Amino acid sequence: ALLFVWSQLPATADTSVLAALPVMKPATAVVVGGPGWEHRTLPPHVNVAHDLSHALDLVEQALGG
Repeated sequence: ALLFVWSQLPATADTSVLAALPVMKPATAVVVGGPGWEHRTLPPHVNVAHDLSHALDLVEQALGG
């Protein structure tokens, strides 16, 4: 499973939501993208997609492709 969260603005980049995600077995891959996440300290289990190509790579990797 994979969760992708986009944030266009810093005001919508709420890291507490990411930290509060339940732990699941098997683990859910969490990927964030968008300029709102810049300069945020993210939980260690969260991957940052730097552009669309990178996001697609992370999704493919998480889904076993």
